[in-house]
Amino acid sequence: MFSRFNLSGLTEEFFGGKNACEKYQKYYREDVLGLTDEDKENDLFRKTLRHYLQANGNLDAATMEEEWFGSVQADIFLSHSHRDETLIEAFAGWLHEKCGVFAFVDSSLWGYADDLLREIDNNYCQNGDRQTYSYKLRNISTSYVHMILNTALAKMIHQTECLIFVNTENSTIKENITDESKTLSPWIYSELALSKIIEPHEPQEYLKHSFILNESEERQIPIELPAEIEHLDTLTTQHLTDWASAIEILKQNGRELTGSDSLILLYWDLYENRK
Repeated sequence: MFSRFNLSGLTEEFFGGKNACEKYQKYYREDVLGLTDEDKENDLFRKTLRHYLQANGNLDAATMEEEWFGSVQADIFLSHSHRDETLIEAFAGWLHEKCGVFAFVDSSLWGYADDLLREIDNNYCQNGDRQTYSYKLRNISTSYVHMILNTALAKMIHQTECLIFVNTENSTIKENITDESKTLSPWIYSELALSKIIEPHEPQEYLKHSFILNESEERQIPIELPAEIEHLDTLTTQHLTDWASAIEILKQNGRELTGSDSLILLYWDLYENRK
């Protein structure tokens, strides 16, 4: 990770309204990722737990992390609230079409985490009646799966070139304007904390790939967690518009930038022009 941004003000109007927003979302799903609604409902690529059983009867966590949560590389990590799914997928589509960069949508892992947890619970956590689950074993299985997921997210944040936290009313809360930002999402809390801890590195060329699967909606326990955003550089929708315009001008002059080369233009606008 080279840069970390706090993006506020991203709405449907940035894309040109609701219809345009849905168009970018559709473009991202179908053209960039090649997904259809049928793919989302009938995922044929997940393997059952039997695939991960070792000779001693234990589960292979490393292989589970690789195949369930993916070891994919992207240019940008988008941290956001799962309630903003349409907006975020549209933003990922816009980033790909206008700026030639691939975005990892972090909520893509939620659905797989739930599926994996259900598999484990059905195999290892049911009581003798096979109708109820052991509270103690369920706590253990949840902690295991969430630890694997959090590790996968940490690796993704480390290997992408930049993180953009999409700051909306769904992702952070403030009772008063002078209050520090807080969040009800433990995943946002973790991602922001990781983005503060991970040592920045110089920008480099990454493999170009994007990744999104299905996300699950779940109730949140109302625990307010710190949402540390002071270490994030400010990114505005005007910066995004200027970046896309600069890319378009270069394209018209026969030079098309993608990935890290494209991001360098954004960095130049944000950092060099401040000097």
